[in-house]
Amino acid sequence: MTADKEMAHRLKQSLEPLHISCFVAHDDIQPTREWQDEIENALRSMDALGALLTPNFHDSNWTDQEVGFAFGSGRLVLPLRFGSDPYGFIGKYQGYTIKSGVTYTVIAQEIASILCRHATTSGKMAEALVSRMEESWTWESSKNAMSMLEECSVITDDLLKRLENAKENNDQVYDAWGVPERISAFVKQHSQIGDA
Repeated sequence: MTADKEMAHRLKQSLEPLHISCFVAHDDIQPTREWQDEIENALRSMDALGALLTPNFHDSNWTDQEVGFAFGSGRLVLPLRFGSDPYGFIGKYQGYTIKSGVTYTVIAQEIASILCRHATTSGKMAEALVSRMEESWTWESSKNAMSMLEECSVITDDLLKRLENAKENNDQVYDAWGVPERISAFVKQHSQIGDA
């Protein structure tokens, strides 16, 4: 069980630089807080749930209920297979297999890619990535955010306008090799803003 907690903690840390915030109960519930209320609040405010399916998954009295809440409320449930397969309601979904020896950074990038492409989470990912472009402090950060943004299947006109503004106003975007051209192509692909 300690290994599972460590894995959840490391995944959370690896997802944060990708603008994906995670709630991990043993990391995020402060002493003296009502743990059940905190979990319920996290479930109500989540966009997706990653179910870390290890052989110990069933040892918790809460994991199936958390998955059921996410499934029942129409949120994306991403089965993260690490020794166990999806079952029950999520058994119909292909899980993401975490392979031994793969770094947490790679796992986080692949999870982010799934979230960018999935219709229920793509818009939120696009919003986070456009914010990242607006606040980018390095060329590399701009390039990485653009690569992820190009995977997003859902993006609003407002986000496209903000992306164009980032291209004009942030030197870490407009001086990042190839990024301004990629932004122009992306905007043109997703709207008529590029023609205006």
